[in-house]
Amino acid sequence: MTEFSSIPINVFTLPTPVDITLTPFWTTVLQYGNFLLQKSSTPGNPLFRNLMSTIASVFDTKQPPYRILFQREVNTVCLQIAVADTEQAIRTAWTWIERNMIPELEMIDHPIDKEHWVSEKINMIVTAIGYYTYKTGCL
Repeated sequence: MTEFSSIPINVFTLPTPVDITLTPFWTTVLQYGNFLLQKSSTPGNPLFRNLMSTIASVFDTKQPPYRILFQREVNTVCLQIAVADTEQAIRTAWTWIERNMIPELEMIDHPIDKEHWVSEKINMIVTAIGYYTYKTGCL
């Protein structure tokens, strides 16, 4: 686990496709290359905000308020690769991505190859952390 010891725990998720054109309640806080750090934004209307909260509660779909996406190219479906309940946790993941993924990713030319590499890397991280947690019983 030594190679994964600096990876933020409980932030990275298995890559999940997200169409950002269909989810208007997110604001991009940071963007670097293909990565976007987003924060959920609730509409200003209190009635609509309450309605959205009720729907999320009924369907048990409340998302953490922060997420990191990888976007292969502009106007393509993104991969959600990290989520967090706090700004500090998501920024820790963002910093880790800047230091450990972006330098390698910049050496890959083709957008589809970049997406494949990111997907494989995140899958490996999630699997390794899950296995370590299972084997040791700790986070």
